[in-house]
Amino acid sequence: MRKALRAVGGIVAVLCACAVLAYAGLWVINARDEPPSADVVAFDAQLAQRPPLADADNAYVYLLGMAAPDAVDPQQLGAQRMAFLAARAQAPATHPMTQLPGAERSSWRAMRPGPVVALAKVCQGDIAACAEALDASAEPTVDQWLTEEGWLLSRYQTLLAHRAWREYVDGDPTSLPGYTGLMDGQQLLLMQAWRKARKGDTAAADALLAADLGFWRVVLRDSDLLISKSIAASAIRRHFAFGNLVLRAGAMPAPAAWRVPFTTQERSLRRAMSGELRYVGVAVQAASAEVAMAKFDGPAERFGVRLQRPFFKPQASTNQVAARDTQLADLSELPLAQLPQALAQAGHATPQRGLVERLYNPIGKALMDVGDPVVVYAGHALRIGDLEGFRRVAVATASLRMQGAATDPNAAPPKIAERDPYTEQPLGWDAQRRMIVFDRKGLDDDPGTRIVY
Repeated sequence: MRKALRAVGGIVAVLCACAVLAYAGLWVINARDEPPSADVVAFDAQLAQRPPLADADNAYVYLLGMAAPDAVDPQQLGAQRMAFLAARAQAPATHPMTQLPGAERSSWRAMRPGPVVALAKVCQGDIAACAEALDASAEPTVDQWLTEEGWLLSRYQTLLAHRAWREYVDGDPTSLPGYTGLMDGQQLLLMQAWRKARKGDTAAADALLAADLGFWRVVLRDSDLLISKSIAASAIRRHFAFGNLVLRAGAMPAPAAWRVPFTTQERSLRRAMSGELRYVGVAVQAASAEVAMAKFDGPAERFGVRLQRPFFKPQASTNQVAARDTQLADLSELPLAQLPQALAQAGHATPQRGLVERLYNPIGKALMDVGDPVVVYAGHALRIGDLEGFRRVAVATASLRMQGAATDPNAAPPKIAERDPYTEQPLGWDAQRRMIVFDRKGLDDDPGTRIVY
């Protein structure tokens, strides 16, 4: 019996020694964190080297205060909030994470009359249904809407007069502005453009469309956060879809602004990924601080956390994300003809790692591998790439209308000059749905994004 116990004790001792040696080996491999990688340095420099911009010229500052009460100047409130964010970044201990200072007006949506609610809802969904609703003598409802929310339309037009966009990026989600007023303001402006076209004031309608698209293309190009770039892409899709109804109401040709192709700089995700990496870095550092302080219940859990602490390297984890962000940024700048296949191949690629590399920062790798940016954000790159297709469809639709192309399903398909930006093949025609067919890569068949003939 004693021999058996000694044998078991020996086995246990050997296993414990092996475990200790293995832990010690892992500890040696993970003794140091990495310095910031070249990718991290490049993304940080991109944010740091943005040219200075006065608050009065910055549309983002105005947006911060856009929903201010009537008695408060939106520009002043926005500047106050921008100063608060800067002070919080300099002294986070005295400015804890909290909502932006200053009051905002009550929800204007809750005070809308019933007909306005119905029209706003249908025109936020299926654009074909919106076209039918507008055609059904909707002028009184549109006029009521423009009158009731004239303050918001005025502020949106003031926003459009700011021709520059520079966000405040600190990795804190509470620093983000509200975007409801921004999108509702655009809807009001497009409604006003439709009303102008309906009355025959096509020059005013054209000017409103040009101002709207020009502003959103600036935001698309200069966004330092993925959320604002995505919002800009959504606003541009709505601009083309509803703007087409404006042209139809006034028998207008495509505006000159619609004929300018989207550039690689506008499509690129590089600037947006710099802001996203800042959020990742803040989250990783917060997780590291929580682990270091071992703020967990129970001695066993705290002991386990302390054992794991050496195997989570905050900077190495951030470097890993930065490398993938750089890869995604590079892919997003490819010609559109190469973009879908390149993103699909990158999303299925498995990184090759040696033994030591696999054993380094194992907890950080496990956390970071959950959200591979190339996989998670590939859809955003394609949705933004689709904008060039929407632009071409919008121009082609306006051209067909001005040529008086037949819409009879039995008639011969009209000749469409514009081509699919991904394949450079001629765009197709769906006579039943009265729309030009574009094979989108980043969206499902959303009826709200159709360009209706």
